[in-house]
Amino acid sequence: MSVKSCSSCANVMESETSGTRLRCGWAYFKLSPKARKMPRLDVFEPVEATACCDNYREPGPQRLLFAVNADGLLGRRA
Repeated sequence: MSVKSCSSCANVMESETSGTRLRCGWAYFKLSPKARKMPRLDVFEPVEATACCDNYREPGPQRLLFAVNADGLLGRRA
């Protein structure tokens, strides 16, 4: 089991425009896949790799964050 931190959270997004190179995508990933529209990454809060919050979510099996659904679409693992 990994240490709970933003760097290992399923909600984290990598971002070259963040000083920490990580942003919290919880607000985006809490929406249903059909409702998601990707805004500019700078709307998501930069987070430190060692930080953690109540919205932490374990990555899926084999630490995969994404998987192909039955309909063939790429989506977030639950």
